Amino acid sequence: MKPDLISDNKPFVKHSGSWTITITMLTAMIFSGAALYYVFQLQPSESTSSNLVTTPPKMQAVSALGHIRPEGEVISLAAPSALNGLGTSRVSQLLVREGETVTKGQAIAILDNRENLQTAVNLTLEDVKVAQANLAKVKAGATTGELEAQKAAIASLDADMEGQITAQDQTIARLEAEFNNSKIEYQRYHGLFKDGAVTASQLDSKALTMKTTQEQLNEANVNRRRIAATFQQQ
Repeated sequence: MKPDLISDNKPFVKHSGSWTITITMLTAMIFSGAALYYVFQLQPSESTSSNLVTTPPKMQAVSALGHIRPEGEVISLAAPSALNGLGTSRVSQLLVREGETVTKGQAIAILDNRENLQTAVNLTLEDVKVAQANLAKVKAGATTGELEAQKAAIASLDADMEGQITAQDQTIARLEAEFNNSKIEYQRYHGLFKDGAVTASQLDSKALTMKTTQEQLNEANVNRRRIAATFQQQ
């Protein structure tokens, strides 16, 4: 019975060794494939990283016309070479430092011809005062002249009014004399008409002359009063 048991177990042992070899080979193939996959996957990544590091960035050139100025205003200062015929000037004392910010109206330096400039300013101020005084005189003279012209115009009007009144008085006196004569003449003719020495037509003519002269006298008196009233208003 023993030989049969041994004989039956041999095939099993042979098959078991075959499976072991197969599994070992499969395992080796799997590891080899994984290694190859890892190698192939790693090479592009490293190549890409190498390209990113070594490739320099593109530079774009920009061209423009103009000049660069700092923020804020910068003014270069220098003493004037000549000022109003007072000769050249130099900076005697600098009151600010280079790059310092200054405000409007702030003194930045004192020139060596400051005294001459101050004298020129004082002389100019005196000239201004003299000019103002002369202007005041001219204005006052113009005012006085205007007053004198007005007075002369008023005097001329007064003389004209007085002349008109005098002429009107003379006219009134002449008309009064004419009226008196016409009145006397009418009365005389009226007596003659009663005596039958003159006609009615002649008497009417004398009456018309007296009436006309009286109307002229009345009108002359009215004009005289009007002229006198105008003269008083002036």
